[in-house]
Amino acid sequence: MARFVEQVFVCDRAAVGGQTALSARIRGWNAFQERQVRSTSGHHSRRIPTSDGVEEDAFGEWARAAAVLLGEALAEIAPPGQGRYLMATLARGMKYRARSEAIGVSYQSHPMRRDFSLTFDMAREGVDEDQVLNLIQSVRGIHATLAQAAGNDEAHRVRLLQLELPLLGGRLWAHDEVGTRSDEEWTKLVVERIEEYRQRAADLRRAVQQCVTDEDYLRLARDIDGVKRQLLERLGLRRVELSEIERELVGTVASVTEAAPGVPKVSGLWFGARTLGKQFSFAGAQPFQRFLYREFVSAWKRAGR
Repeated sequence: MARFVEQVFVCDRAAVGGQTALSARIRGWNAFQERQVRSTSGHHSRRIPTSDGVEEDAFGEWARAAAVLLGEALAEIAPPGQGRYLMATLARGMKYRARSEAIGVSYQSHPMRRDFSLTFDMAREGVDEDQVLNLIQSVRGIHATLAQAAGNDEAHRVRLLQLELPLLGGRLWAHDEVGTRSDEEWTKLVVERIEEYRQRAADLRRAVQQCVTDEDYLRLARDIDGVKRQLLERLGLRRVELSEIERELVGTVASVTEAAPGVPKVSGLWFGARTLGKQFSFAGAQPFQRFLYREFVSAWKRAGR
């Protein structure tokens, strides 16, 4: 839990374009729970009829104890007196995960539980806690790298990219789809979209699950860096350097025909064809690299429409 709180502020520092900080979103989520869930008659209190909204079981005992032990850290992300409810909410996610694994179905946590669930699952398998944070930062770091390279000129487009990208917490449905279906139809739509995205992200999930040793994590980080590098080049955020052979080819053509002294007549076509030919292709060998690349390219295109 202490690692999760630290991750919250790491995410805050990585946010760009005026995005609401993750810590503020968690505080807002707690406030929503208090106003719309815990205080709603026949809802939370009917399932968990305790004075503090925390279960009377081993998970609840853990939540209350953790809230006391981590009181100072929780004050940064939970409203006063709400630490144990936040702890219980996260613990409940662990319970749901255990139930889903037991019967062989998918459990998709909401964003507040997501990083905690990932941290817990990996730590349970014996992964070093620093590796957990590094892995989460690696994927998020793709967005941060693009934002840094884009600068102020593309700041709004990078912000839109994040909103378009489910992998970074972006939406899975359009605004004009909201309010057009019955509750049952809407639930069905959401479940289908989540399941569809889980399938698309299966290669990345598998790559993470297969990490066991430090070498595995280093290889994964190296492969993610390869995605970053190609994205920067293909999206035009970093100039693509010509190889020695390409420079020689341009020089050879330039010696045959020139529009002006020292200026190859075909240079614009050459560079344009080179960029165009590689703009939406990816040479990575790993399936999860291609998934990451496609997701970011698609979101970038949608953000520029």
